[in-house]
Amino acid sequence: MGETVVSVERVINAPAADIFAIVADASRHPEIDGSGSVKQVKPGAPERLALGSTFGMSMKLGVPYSMSNKVIEFEPDKRIAWQTTFAGPLGRLIGGRIWRYEFEASGSGTLVRETWDITQD
Repeated sequence: MGETVVSVERVINAPAADIFAIVADASRHPEIDGSGSVKQVKPGAPERLALGSTFGMSMKLGVPYSMSNKVIEFEPDKRIAWQTTFAGPLGRLIGGRIWRYEFEASGSGTLVRETWDITQD
């Protein structure tokens, strides 16, 4: 069986506040998705995510599908995480993975750590 928590890190030459602003805007998630599966935010998402915010995302990995997300961690410019489930009835059975982004000052830039946590999936 594979890893249940995987993290990657990269130093980005920008202030944490600027990077956090992109991640806290669900409409910009297709820009930061490395898989190409995140297509667009569903109508009704807040302009800026906050603790407890919910938002839907249109996805496609071979076939189109939707995910529901809830922000479960939120510390401005330092940390944000959301937990995903399938939209609709499948969400009661499938989901629970967590996407987390952490931001730390690093020289003249910011160390960004992205974590994929499937311990609750």
